[in-house]
Amino acid sequence: MSECWIVTDGHAGNVRQAVALAQALGFPAPQQWNLHTAAPWRWLAPRRLPMAAHAFGAVFAQALAQPPRLVIGCGRQGALASRLLRAAGTKAVQILDPRIATRHWDAVIAPAHDALIGGNVITPLCSLHPVDAAWLATARHDHPELGALPGPRSVLLLGGPIAAVALDANWWRSVLALLERLRAADGSILVSTSRRTPAWLRAAAGAMLPHTPGLRWLDASDGENPYPGLLAWADRIIVSPDSVNMIS
Repeated sequence: MSECWIVTDGHAGNVRQAVALAQALGFPAPQQWNLHTAAPWRWLAPRRLPMAAHAFGAVFAQALAQPPRLVIGCGRQGALASRLLRAAGTKAVQILDPRIATRHWDAVIAPAHDALIGGNVITPLCSLHPVDAAWLATARHDHPELGALPGPRSVLLLGGPIAAVALDANWWRSVLALLERLRAADGSILVSTSRRTPAWLRAAAGAMLPHTPGLRWLDASDGENPYPGLLAWADRIIVSPDSVNMIS
């Protein structure tokens, strides 16, 4: 059994942060649990309701009898699972504000914008991620075709609208104006969208500046997302302001 478990709801941003921390702590292949939480525990996680050990199904409930040395949770569902494992004797680290008292974990890592304060709280400026010099070197090796594009290489990373950020037509026009200025200096433009990018914005990104060298990755139909290579070969990066994970 792995000495380190990752417990999350399976969302890519949560998994990425938890795995990055595990690997930084010397656990290159932590056991990952993508939790499917049953009601009513899903609604109130990470609060411990009666029979909470059964919130994630029989397999996880049985696994509590043989807990790992360390568990890293991310998100509210992961917070409930890591809390249960701590009660079973595991050292527990929670990533992101659990929305309840932090005393239920050995350490809580919450980005500065969460404004969470506590004796066991660590507050990085942004989200955790695996990107370092070695990661970038591997990405350059895996994506030599991007390095062959003319420089400077401008990378545009697109997310999707949220309550605080519209990402509407006016915003897109301002992005296009910026890209037009960058194109005047030659080079290439590389674009990657996310699952949250609305269809109209994908279409607009695919149609823009058709004669400019570069790459447009709009969805899975374009093959594997070259995101690591984009970061590794970028001379400048433009990120839509809707996601702390993307900006980090």
